Amino acid sequence: MDIKLDKEVDYSSIFDIVKWRAVLRGPWKGYLGWGVALLITFNKPIRLSGTFSDLNRHGWYWAELASSSVHVLIDVRKRGIVAVDPILSSEGIEFETKEEKIAYELARKMWGDGVRDLKLLGHFRYSHGDEAKSFFVSEIELENGKALLTFNESGNILHEFTSTIVEGNPNISLSHYIPTNIIDSHNGLNLVEFEGNEFYNYDFTINNISINNIDWPITILFSGFENENTIIDIYFGKTTYALPMYVYVKPCGWITKQGTKGVIWSPILKGYLYLHIRLYRCCDKQLFFATTHYDQYPIESWSGYSGPAAADAMHIARQKGLDVFKDYVNLLNAEGFWIEENKIRLHNGFASMILSETAPRDIIIPKHVESQ
Repeated sequence: MDIKLDKEVDYSSIFDIVKWRAVLRGPWKGYLGWGVALLITFNKPIRLSGTFSDLNRHGWYWAELASSSVHVLIDVRKRGIVAVDPILSSEGIEFETKEEKIAYELARKMWGDGVRDLKLLGHFRYSHGDEAKSFFVSEIELENGKALLTFNESGNILHEFTSTIVEGNPNISLSHYIPTNIIDSHNGLNLVEFEGNEFYNYDFTINNISINNIDWPITILFSGFENENTIIDIYFGKTTYALPMYVYVKPCGWITKQGTKGVIWSPILKGYLYLHIRLYRCCDKQLFFATTHYDQYPIESWSGYSGPAAADAMHIARQKGLDVFKDYVNLLNAEGFWIEENKIRLHNGFASMILSETAPRDIIIPKHVESQ
């Protein structure tokens, strides 16, 4: 089914045509308004084309893609839908033969005879500062997995959007991460202590401790690892396409890291997302902690879902043979479901534990902990 949109369209017409289900509902507050936010899934992918907004309603982009889930913003004052932001699905859509040919030639350059098949997933156009970008996203089936290949109309690969694909956790329950009450993240900033280590339970956008500067909650602890590279190599390795943030650890002071970032297929959100893990070390000890979140792929029109993103990070670690303990310790940073600007808050406040292969197994496991 094809649905064409523009800035003046009545977005509600989408939901008159297709079967849908509201999976999450909560408040939102953004650049131009406030109201109710919904995560909506469709019973099958639908093809959308037109103009979409980021969840802050501060930037617009054009796209043609198939989607099985969308975020919807309803403005209470205007009594209507003011933004729809789709998640890119794996459902291919038809393009001209020229784009398919370019995609195949570029895929062969990158992966050689390992290319088995491909399909085009979407076309995107947006402005970044003074620079306008227009590019295509294709899914490449490889001999040992899948990848997303992104290229512009001149046939050049855009490496910042190109990545092999990691499968996300198929057993995530979004309801598991919803606190009993809707919690304002600005009430959850605390200095916490764990096994003699003191640190704040959020990272910050600048090196200043303030509720106005928080970015994401701490969601994972890593124990028994000698260095940062050992951990990030479990995931996507070092990245140059991620913003650094800051944490404060006593007595070391401020630490800043970019982390590791790559593309995953999210079964629960039914689409492709970036998984971004920022990893910080507790002084000189073999204890690291991390924030986790998704970024919308490829525009990054929103970020969030810290709890579910942590579940995907744990799933990947478990696939690599590591011991994982879900909800290991309460770090008092529960939040959501709600949206502030373009940040989607959802986390139950518990950090999970991932042990290295050489870590001692005599750690105390709280009774509520579920081994994954």
